[in-house]
Amino acid sequence: TCLDAAQRAEDQQRTEEAYALMARAYCARGDLRGANAMLSNVAGTPLRRSVFRFCRQRDVLLDLH
Repeated sequence: TCLDAAQRAEDQQRTEEAYALMARAYCARGDLRGANAMLSNVAGTPLRRSVFRFCRQRDVLLDLH
């Protein structure tokens, strides 16, 4: 799955992009807690904004913190 691929990438090198991808995967599953946990590792504003938008389109409303 997409989440498995992102976790493998994250194991090799922890990047904001990998965390953002995992956050999107959790949103696609409807897993708010998992998505928020991954989003906490994404600092880049444009990247965070794209995750928020992706999740909002799937009716998953992330924490703003």
